[in-house]
Amino acid sequence: MSEVLLSLRGISKRFGGVPVLSEVSLDLSSGRIHALIGPNGAGKTTLLNVMSGYLAQDSGTIRFRQQSIDGWPASRRVQHHLARTFQIVQLFAHMSVLENVLCGLHLQVKQSILTPLLRPGAFAREERGLRELAGELVKLVGLEAYAGEQAGLLPFGLQRRLELARALATRPALLLLDEPCAGLSGPESRVLGESLQRLAQDGIGVLVVEHNMPFVLGIAEHVVVLDAGLVIAEGRPEHVRSDPRVVEAYLGEIEHVPA
Repeated sequence: MSEVLLSLRGISKRFGGVPVLSEVSLDLSSGRIHALIGPNGAGKTTLLNVMSGYLAQDSGTIRFRQQSIDGWPASRRVQHHLARTFQIVQLFAHMSVLENVLCGLHLQVKQSILTPLLRPGAFAREERGLRELAGELVKLVGLEAYAGEQAGLLPFGLQRRLELARALATRPALLLLDEPCAGLSGPESRVLGESLQRLAQDGIGVLVVEHNMPFVLGIAEHVVVLDAGLVIAEGRPEHVRSDPRVVEAYLGEIEHVPA
């Protein structure tokens, strides 16, 4: 049984007097893959930044797991299991793949900075546990053969997988993905889609902001269409793709995606 994780009501945002988001309302649920689509300049990344706490809305409310998170910074939202990735990959380039994922696990550290001195045994046990968990996440995204490799030297598609693993290290209830297919080949996109479907099956809510329509319509259960800062349609992919307003906003682009 899915639950509403993130609820937005009446979200508006302006930059220099120019409206970018206008009265946006939507719900994102656990165990489902949602998609946010729209033409360039529609306000998708701005909305994602508002959801994740990198921007504050001008008006409207956001609730996560029934709790108001208005005014919460991004770091606090991550601590409460709302995680995101970025359109431009942001990794620690000189660290190894495993070390990057370990950095994502820092929120789970239970020992104090004095633990290595006062309780070295407890510190060592927790460190081993975190490394084992990091190894499991690296394996989950298919990077076990690269665990010791320098992150910045990986091919772009593998860097995308690593960023996903690091986001999963925060144990998110809801995962927000900004253009996850950017720069990926067709086979790499299919692998990513299969990974996201497994996460949804495990109960994690997923929101994908993406221009790759075959990818979106192939995995999403619920699609929200944004145009000029307004929600113009939402629903199941088969309903959204035939909505005249959506076809017009995309200049017929969706109409030519195979069913």
